[in-house]
Amino acid sequence: MIRSLTITPIWTVGTPGSGERFGIVEDISITARDVASVIKETLESSSFPGGTIREVSKHGIRVIPEWRIPPVGEVDGQMASGSDVPPEAIERALAPILAVTAREKALDS
Repeated sequence: MIRSLTITPIWTVGTPGSGERFGIVEDISITARDVASVIKETLESSSFPGGTIREVSKHGIRVIPEWRIPPVGEVDGQMASGSDVPPEAIERALAPILAVTAREKALDS
């Protein structure tokens, strides 16, 4: 099972601010219940032989082929609009790491 961003307590209450830092918001995330229902369906259905890999995301559910796996959200060979990571989300995620690195560089000077 491959899943996309999933809203769970670790992002919402586990570490305050971590959901915002990494851009975990409802409009791009799925729920743990979504993931569980796909796992249950996969296990109980005879349509999916052993070794089948399924992916669940906001874009839907798909079986991942063995070869030539197209990226999720790809439309006619191009990534779908809105499927890229916003630069501000990358900056938020990296900010604490860059702050520590800057402090460590200052100690070396």
